[in-house]
Amino acid sequence: IHIVDGDSSGTAIELSPELTAVEILDYTQTNHINFEASIRFREDAGVVQVETFGISLNAEGTCFYGMQLEAVMNRIKDNISLDHLSRILVDVQQDSSSIVDSVISQYQLDLLE
Repeated sequence: IHIVDGDSSGTAIELSPELTAVEILDYTQTNHINFEASIRFREDAGVVQVETFGISLNAEGTCFYGMQLEAVMNRIKDNISLDHLSRILVDVQQDSSSIVDSVISQYQLDLLE
């Protein structure tokens, strides 16, 4: 679905409940932005995923991601296997790339190159 924003200079956005929510935590006009993304992508039947992570972007093009992992499947906090952790890292990399791709304009990407 392609939607044209009739008020591109406004500050309001409407999202479907199964999409991602982004909350700006900190920024400077020309140097950096820190935001938190709550991922609400549809998952396979029986899969419950609560995924929120922080993203920090700066004017030089550096991008940092951070998240706290509380549980994976039946494993709680400190007992998460490397197999499960590697799957999660791939998922986070894909989801965070989708978020960054959607919040950075082509003009901003051109400036970073």
